[in-house]
Amino acid sequence: LLLAPDAKLQEHSVVSVRNISTKTAHDALMVERGILAPLVALLRSPNETIQEHAAGALRNLSVNNDNKIKIVIEGALPHLIALLRSRDKKVQVQACQTLQNIAVNDENEVAVVREGGLPPLIALLSSPDEELQEHSAVVVHNLSENAENKVKIVREGGLPPLISLLSSSDDKIQEQAAVALRNLSVNPQNELQIVQEGGLRPLVALLRSSNDKVQRQAAGAIANLTVNPKNKLKLVQAGGLAPLVTLLRSGSDKVKEHAAGAMRNLSMNPELESDMLREGALPPLISLLSHPEMKIQLQSAVAS
Repeated sequence: LLLAPDAKLQEHSVVSVRNISTKTAHDALMVERGILAPLVALLRSPNETIQEHAAGALRNLSVNNDNKIKIVIEGALPHLIALLRSRDKKVQVQACQTLQNIAVNDENEVAVVREGGLPPLIALLSSPDEELQEHSAVVVHNLSENAENKVKIVREGGLPPLISLLSSSDDKIQEQAAVALRNLSVNPQNELQIVQEGGLRPLVALLRSSNDKVQRQAAGAIANLTVNPKNKLKLVQAGGLAPLVTLLRSGSDKVKEHAAGAMRNLSMNPELESDMLREGALPPLISLLSHPEMKIQLQSAVAS
C-alpha cells in the first residue's frame, strides 16, 4: 500500500506506518519485514505530506542503533539531504531529526558529509525559524565529533552561523552551538579561526548563563581555545577571567573542571599572572585542591 499508485492511499498508509513506528518494540520487526525500501522511495514523492510522514517514520526507526546503519545502506541519505531544502518546514524538521539520529553513528558521520549534507545544514543554521536552527545545530554538533568533519564544517562556512547562534535567546540553541564549537575547537587551526571570527566574546557571555549545560559547553570551548598561546591574552581582554573565577566557586563539578582547565592554560603565560591574581583566581583554585574529583584537583594544582 505504501507504493500504491494512488497518492491518497500512499498518504494514509505512510501515516499508519509512522504511528506504528513510534513504538520502539516494533522497530526491528518492521525493518526485518522490508519497510525501509518503500519509505525511502516515498522520500522522493512530489507530495510534501507524504515526504513528511516518510521522513517521520524513518526518524522513529532511526532511534534503533542497527537501523541507523540499515537506513543509510538502503540509500536514504541523498533524499533526506535533499529534503533539507524543502519549502515545507515540517518536511525539513523531520529530515533534520532523522539525520540527527543517523549521525550518532561513527561511519554515518562521514557518510552524511560525503553525500553533501553540510551546505544545506549550515544554511539552516541561519534560518529565521528557531526550531530549524536547533535541529540543524544538533546535526552539525553530531557531525563535528569526527576529526575530518571538524575541518570541513569550518571550510564550508559553519563558524559564522554557529557563533551567531551563541547569542540566541533559546538555551537549547545556545547549548548546541556551544558544543559544536567546543568540538571544532579541538582542531589547532580552528582554535585560531573561532577567535578570529568573533567567537570568544559570546562564549564568555555564556559563562554567565543560568543554565548549567550552557555554562559547561561554553567553559569547555574556552578551555580548548586557550590551549593556543595567541588566545590566552585575548580571553583576558574579552573579560573572561571574572566569570571563570565565579564558576570556580559556584559552578557544577563539570563546569569547575573546565573553568580550572582554562585557568591552567592561562597560567602557562607568566604575563597573565597579575591579571589572575587581581581577579581573585588563587583562593578558589587553592580550595579546589581538596575537591573529591581528581581531574579538578589536577587542573587547579597546575593553575595555582
